Amino acid sequence: MTQSHPIPARVLAALFSDEAAPPPADLKKWPYPRDQMSDPALILARMAEDVAEIAARERSACILDLLEIGWPFDVAKTYWPAAATRADSVRIEAAARAVFAPDPEPDVSRPGWRLTPLNVALATINGMFTAILWRIFH
Repeated sequence: MTQSHPIPARVLAALFSDEAAPPPADLKKWPYPRDQMSDPALILARMAEDVAEIAARERSACILDLLEIGWPFDVAKTYWPAAATRADSVRIEAAARAVFAPDPEPDVSRPGWRLTPLNVALATINGMFTAILWRIFH
């Protein structure tokens, strides 16, 4: 008497085939391939992401790069200017946010950043000395 496996053979075959591999991270966010997208807002958002990724990797991006990753020519030609502008504005905004964002907390590993009575006294003396020099030379 042969003992049958509790999982059918076709299920086992499907589990170990390439088709059962998890989808790439790109398909988790964007469930449709680039050539099957039809919503203009989603096309623009995805193309702007692609342009930003290409520009970050290669320092520049052009319409040919979009064709290489699977965008149809008509779609790329239509949305390329808006996507490039959007990617640039996102990149510029992120850079400005990084420059102008305050530090989450001061670096207390350096002694000059600690607020101690000695540092307060030294800052006060420094300020007074600067004020005296200002009065003398102005």
